[in-house]
Amino acid sequence: MEEGTWELSDGTTIEAGVLNTNKLSTQGGETVALDDAFGSDASVAVLTQTQTYNGGDWVTSRTDSIIEGGVTADQFTHQAKRHSFETEFDSAPTLLTKLDSFDGDDNANSRIQSVDAAGFTAMVIEEQSRDLEMGQTTESLSYLALEGDSGTLSGIAVI
Repeated sequence: MEEGTWELSDGTTIEAGVLNTNKLSTQGGETVALDDAFGSDASVAVLTQTQTYNGGDWVTSRTDSIIEGGVTADQFTHQAKRHSFETEFDSAPTLLTKLDSFDGDDNANSRIQSVDAAGFTAMVIEEQSRDLEMGQTTESLSYLALEGDSGTLSGIAVI
């Protein structure tokens, strides 16, 4: 997706951007402001990923303190948990998930176990770079569920 703010045909607003940083979690985080196009929409989901290769250390992105929204309760742990969509799809959507909290000290990611038209089952998986245990406290997830399987999103630029 190209950088910018986009409006899809159903009125959904998507913002894509780039943040260049060298901060690790031990150094605090970066504050990122979203475009005003979201207004007071309480369904804001933030999906991030690392897109670089600098050195041999494993890194991943985490978000925390999302001011507006968050789309799941603080309910996901290392045990699989079901989340239902507000509106059911005609068939299983394409689903992207990302932790949107930072409740545990260990590095973790979301893992989707199953997706159907009514919802999904997911869990939080810790990796073992810090210690060997893999139990995780509760975290919340942001998600983006896309109807269809064409792989194409059409939208117009919001100026």
